[in-house]
Amino acid sequence: MKKMKIAAAFLAVIICISALASCGKKSDVPKGMVEVVSEYTDFRLFVPDSWTPDVSTGFVSAQAVDKSNVSVEVIAADRVDASGESDVGYSITYKGVSYAGISKFFEDYYFATLSKSLSGVKLEEQYTTDQLLGDNPYACKYVYTVELDGTSYRIMQILAPKASKIYILTYTATEENYAKHTSDIDKIVKEFVFK
Repeated sequence: MKKMKIAAAFLAVIICISALASCGKKSDVPKGMVEVVSEYTDFRLFVPDSWTPDVSTGFVSAQAVDKSNVSVEVIAADRVDASGESDVGYSITYKGVSYAGISKFFEDYYFATLSKSLSGVKLEEQYTTDQLLGDNPYACKYVYTVELDGTSYRIMQILAPKASKIYILTYTATEENYAKHTSDIDKIVKEFVFK
C-alpha cells in the first residue's frame, strides 16, 4: 500500500511538471487578440487580431474589415467623489456641475449635448446596473441610432468613471453590420484593463 501511495504521488508530480513545461511563457495579450498600443493611455485595449489598430486620430481605436470600429476616449472630470446622497454611491463633477453617477452624467449632459448637435439621435437601449468595463463595476451601457448622409448607424457606448476621469468605449457600425461584431465587443469590454 505504501508503494502505491508513493507511486501515485510521483505520478502526480510528473503530471504537474509536464503541464507546466507545456505551457511555456504566457503572453498577457488574450489569445486571438492584439493590443492597441499608445504611450499616452492609462488603459489597455485589446481587439480581435483581424481588426486594424489605429492611434493616429488621437483616439485609441481599431477597425474591422467592414469599417465597424471601436474607440476609447478619456475625458477629465473635475472630480469623482464617494457620495451618500447618490443611489449609486458616488457623484461626478464635470464642468462645475455635479451628477449622481455616470447614468445621470450621460442622460443630463452627454446625451443631451449629443442630441443637440446631431438631429435624429434615438436612444434604443440603456443598462445602468450590472455592467462592467474591464473590472470597473460603475459602468453603464447605452445603445442609440443616428442617420448620417443617408446611412443608419447603431452606436454602443460604455461609460465608466475611474479616479477623476470618464472612460468612454464606443462601438460604431452600420445597422446591417452591428450584430456581426457584438461577440467581439463583449470580449473587448471584458479584456479592457485599467493601468
